Amino acid sequence: MSKIKIKNFGPIKEGCLENGGWLDIKKVTVFIGNQGSGKSTVAKLISMFIWMEKALNRGDFKITYVEDFLNKLEWQGIREYWKKDTVIEYWGEKYFISASEALGYYAKESDGHDYLVPKIMYVPSERNFLSTIKESFGISGLPGPLDTFARELIRAQNGLNGLALELPLGNTVYEYKDSRSFLSGSDFKNLSLLTASSGFQSLVPLYLVTRYLAMKVHFEHVPELAELSPEYRIRREQEIDRVDLDSGLSKQERNQRKALIYSKYHSKRFVNIVEEPEQNLFPTSQKEILYSLLQFNHLLPWNQLVVTTHSPYMIDYLTLSIKAFQVNGELKSDLLREKLDAIVAPMSMTNPDDVVIYEFDEKGGTIRKLPDYYGIPSDKNYLNQSLADTNQLYDQLLEIQEENEG
Repeated sequence: MSKIKIKNFGPIKEGCLENGGWLDIKKVTVFIGNQGSGKSTVAKLISMFIWMEKALNRGDFKITYVEDFLNKLEWQGIREYWKKDTVIEYWGEKYFISASEALGYYAKESDGHDYLVPKIMYVPSERNFLSTIKESFGISGLPGPLDTFARELIRAQNGLNGLALELPLGNTVYEYKDSRSFLSGSDFKNLSLLTASSGFQSLVPLYLVTRYLAMKVHFEHVPELAELSPEYRIRREQEIDRVDLDSGLSKQERNQRKALIYSKYHSKRFVNIVEEPEQNLFPTSQKEILYSLLQFNHLLPWNQLVVTTHSPYMIDYLTLSIKAFQVNGELKSDLLREKLDAIVAPMSMTNPDDVVIYEFDEKGGTIRKLPDYYGIPSDKNYLNQSLADTNQLYDQLLEIQEENEG
């Protein structure tokens, strides 16, 4: 399991107050907190470090100079958060990476098991912008994460090959034809996404890209057929040629080295990092998109889902997913299992051991792990507290009304 430690970076001051400062990155990792508390900042750092580890493993990146590191922060749009006393450490599946002015900038191989190359996707909150313009591909000046997401969106749309795709919202169907996006439902047909509701404009790009990449990694069983850029395809073949030309290798050694080379360019897990999946969605629609994300995350045991959210409903629906997993393991009746599946589909059920939720405090710049009770996330969290505050204010209004009438 990978983990990250952050101090004095942007809104993050002391960082995590537990576990020696380390934030665990589990199969399902959720960040909650107020605006400006650092949720997206940490999510971007996780995305960046997972990419750096992948690039180090592939041999096309080094971290020997400060600019090697700061350029990646610039691409993520968070370089200005860097300070002289910033300390960021990442303990990955294969590499330990450290970045600070005091300790330097370096990477070294860590002790661990076989490294599984990830396909990484950062889904920015600005994604609905891509649904509001006719030609989103190739727009200059887009932030790095949004530009990368736009490219994957085009691939996902073209990958449909004109087929209609059912969305996880009611009976709505999505179609991509003539370079345009359309929605159809029970009482409307061929509605342009350009004029659809903001909820669809936010959900469609998220769902398309997640589905495309999750399925692509899931079915890409043959490394030789992995989709590569021309640069990486040439590099891979050059490495294979050098193995073939090495006369000192036995057939077994040659095959082992070739397999290792192929594995460097072949994604075996999907890391999906999503900002605000609930964006512009009704509560029940939030449930549908969350459970869809969990289903894609569960396609492979090594997939990971990192989510930032402001919605208390997302935590509530994740709690249902966890409880359904626990109940499912105890059921003895097929009839009861059918009732359970009608509430939470089996592929959306989540093992509590695979979940961690962190609360961000914008006032102190600190992060705490949300407690759980037998795996169930505590309802005493920042999001629920906001709802409780509303009830208290309402009670105060009633008191004022009673005093006025008395």
